[in-house]
Amino acid sequence: MKKFLIGIACAGVVSLGASVAYASDYVQALLFPVKIEFNGQDKDLGNDYTILNYNGHAYVPVRYIVENMGGAISYDGQLNQISIKYAEDQNRFSELNSIKQEGSFSLSLASQKKEYTRNEAINIWAELTYSGNTTIEVQHANPLIVYYIKDEVGNYREMATLDSNTTEAITPNQKYKKSFPSGLVSAFNYDKSGLKDYGAFLENFPAPELLSPGNYEIGVKANFRADNEERTITSSLDITIK
Repeated sequence: MKKFLIGIACAGVVSLGASVAYASDYVQALLFPVKIEFNGQDKDLGNDYTILNYNGHAYVPVRYIVENMGGAISYDGQLNQISIKYAEDQNRFSELNSIKQEGSFSLSLASQKKEYTRNEAINIWAELTYSGNTTIEVQHANPLIVYYIKDEVGNYREMATLDSNTTEAITPNQKYKKSFPSGLVSAFNYDKSGLKDYGAFLENFPAPELLSPGNYEIGVKANFRADNEERTITSSLDITIK
């Protein structure tokens, strides 16, 4: 494993856009090329995140972990505080539901509420289900389920996918789940701001992971190839931020 110097404050590990550095507070750590699994599904870190090993402990990127577990994260530079919010149990109740069926695949989307307050974590989740009778091979980018946001005036942002393609066998009644990522809201707000410098954006938007009041279309897409056929399934619903 390669050696790596990190600040003891771990600002880079948090990866929230905060600029924190202490010249004398550095430790020597090792790059730790491990895989992370969420509910039985492997997740690729991509090029934006790194896991470190320091004194036998793994240091993971907070934003990556929180968002993959359906939470929201923000950083307050004045308070020097990281805030993490988790939505309530998403399997308990949903006020909005949308489902689209294509052959033996169905893509469902659900939201805990029709209306959210600005400071609430958006509790939305999607599920792609295969109901065929035989095991088949599926080719897809990562992640398989991709979210998008669209506002009332047409501003649009979609989740990025990794260039690499994955081929895997899926069995009858196998399901893929993906919670709404708060990082998509930050990307949406950045595009909408029209600013070219992300640092300037963070200075003007202290809570980039929150949507402004208004009406939004939240949607999901599943693009994949199965049985030698390209398939695209899309499902969406409308929410209001108060």
